[in-house]
Amino acid sequence: MPWVLVAALTAVQRIAPRDPLATVSATANTALFVPTAGGMALGAGLLTLTSYRPVLYAAAIAGALTVACGLRPGLLRSDGAQRPSAAVTTSSRSPDVGR
Repeated sequence: MPWVLVAALTAVQRIAPRDPLATVSATANTALFVPTAGGMALGAGLLTLTSYRPVLYAAAIAGALTVACGLRPGLLRSDGAQRPSAAVTTSSRSPDVGR
């Protein structure tokens, strides 16, 4: 499982209250994993219509654009605001160490 998914599900478990935790976790799982299934279905459908090369080129271009967006701060922001500083802050909901 990629580390981003582990971090997202850990954040859900830390932030969500105990009573609706199962519902919130199920919703987070759906939100995280449905796009993967949709992408696989779309890729399989494209492969039935064409050879693998155009699909591979489109995936490479999409990956390169994603990396470029991640490397340039504020690229997708229309208001001109910059990303928050990289300073690490401690949450008030951090777990107790002695438990």
